[in-house]
Formats: sequence, C-alpha cells, structure tokens
Amino acid sequence: MKISKSLRFALVLVILAFVFPAFDSRVLGQSLPTLSVDNPSFNEDAGNGYFTVSLDAPAQADTFVSASLNMGEGTATYPDEFSLSPGGGVTILVGQSSAQFSFEIFDDPFAEWNETFIVTFSLGEQQLVRAATIIDDDGIPVNAPSDLAASSLSFTEIKLSWVNHHTNATENQIERSPNGTSGWEIIANLTPDTTQYLDDTAECSKSYHYRVRAVGEFVYSDYSNTASATTDDCSTPGVAPQQNYFTTNEALLTWNSITSADSYELRVDTNPDFTNAQTITGLSSPSVILASLQNTVYYWQVRAVVNGAGGLWSGRQIFVVDARELGPPPIP
Repeated sequence: MKISKSLRFALVLVILAFVFPAFDSRVLGQSLPTLSVDNPSFNEDAGNGYFTVSLDAPAQADTFVSASLNMGEGTATYPDEFSLSPGGGVTILVGQSSAQFSFEIFDDPFAEWNETFIVTFSLGEQQLVRAATIIDDDGIPVNAPSDLAASSLSFTEIKLSWVNHHTNATENQIERSPNGTSGWEIIANLTPDTTQYLDDTAECSKSYHYRVRAVGEFVYSDYSNTASATTDDCSTPGVAPQQNYFTTNEALLTWNSITSADSYELRVDTNPDFTNAQTITGLSSPSVILASLQNTVYYWQVRAVVNGAGGLWSGRQIFVVDARELGPPPIP
C-alpha cells in the first residue's frame, strides 16, 4: 500500500509525540517561547519553596526546562541547608504557561545572615541564572530608625538626622540613591548610637535620596523613611562679561546671581591656567570693576561662597584691555 507524503509526516509527528512527550517545539518548525524565572525568597522555617518558571505564551507541547545548581555559588550549603527537586528541571504542560520548580529548605536554630543559592534554567539556547534567598528567622529583630531628615549645607554637603529605636543594633547603615527608587549604595556604616551624618561626597546642583537601617546580629531592620535634599547651585555664570574688549584700563565683569550665595570670589590672570592669579574675595554682588589693568588678554573665573565654602569655579572667560585704541586684537 502506498502511503502519501502527508500521511507519512503525520505518522512521524505521532511517533515523536509518543517517544518524546516533552520535545523541543522547534521540531514542528515553531520558535521556542521566551523563558522567564523569578528570584524567590522563603523563610527558613517554610519547609519548601519554589521558582516560578514561565513562558510568554501557552506551551504548544509539553516543554521541559532544565535546572542545574551552580555549585560553589551563593552562600547556602548544599545539601545541608537545602535540596532541589529531582528530575533536573520542570515540565510546563501543553496549554500551560508556567510551572513550579521546587526545593526543600532545612531549618536550623542558629542566627545567621540570609543565604542564597544559584540555579541556571535552560530552554533551547536560552539560559537564565536565578538566585533563591533563604530568610533566617532565628535572629533577634531590630527596630528601624525613623524621622530621617536631609538638608543641604553647601555645594557638596548634605546633613542627615534621624531617631533610633533599637537596643540591640551593632551599627547604623546609610544608603544613598540618585532617584529614590534604584541605584542605592551604602555610603556609611556608623556606630549604633549615631543620629547624625554629614555626606560631604555630594556634587553641586544635584538631588540625593537617603535611607537608614539598623544592623543587628545577623539581621537588618526595616528601612527608615526616605529623605532627600538638593545641594546648592554650581558656580557656573551663564552670562559673559557685558564687554570682552575695553579701551580703558578698567574692565566691568558681570555674572549670574546664585540664590544661596553669601558672597563671590573672582580670580584673574594673564595665564590661562591661573598659575599667578589675583583672587578677589568677599564680593557681595555679581559684578566687579577691575582698574589699573595692562594692555593685554586676561582670563577670569568666578565662584559662589556659601557658609564659608567655595563652590566650583565657573568656566574660563576672556576679556581684552587695549587703552591705545588701536582696534580690538583677535581673542584667542
């Protein structure tokens, strides 16, 4: 009996489905769905936990996602503190879009830091490395600080203050972020009785967000409220001199006003690198008249002073004095 090509193809598919129930969907000429896996956290006394393994569309056939433990990575000890479910992975059934890859957690009575273990999930050429966290429940809880406040003191300084509520902390930890939602970094670890901190690593004209938490024996408190402050404006004059060429031996220099400035400092030199600069301090307004100048090219910069601290120097400006009235020379 002669079998048609379409019938032979159908028989092949039936055989594949019978022999390989979790076959790669690409056998049918279909692309694999996109794999995603979470980073779960479970308490140490939970007994069991799981990774949620998901596809971006329902499986067209039983789809096996392999899972392998990254030995030597993470801080949890295998097999003393956890074990993975057997089988080397998890099958997402046809028509489903997710499944759970389980693991067992072994509780102990010892206070310790939260621990992690690392698992690599694979589907076709897709590989995802994920971390599970085992949350220790044996440490003595620590109360979180509160009433965190932040205020700018200068161009590069922000003062923080807060209220402690703990009796068993070993330190307070300060974190900073550029936007309050991401990019958090630890900037200081302080003694547990500290209630103030001066961040002198900030940059001018930038906003910073802060939070504080207490650290106990193998345990962190919750975070305090988030507080933010913006450093004072950079000294960046946005207005060039009213003139950059003077036919007298006097020059009028002006610059934009900085709201928080107590005064201004100005430096002038005939060298562009200001190696022999004359510095004028205590200027109360954003302008100055320089007298008894020579016929030459001058370079100058200005900066604002707030609470006794000078900000960044402005960009370099140029003016020319030629009292001989021979016409303006070219400005370099």
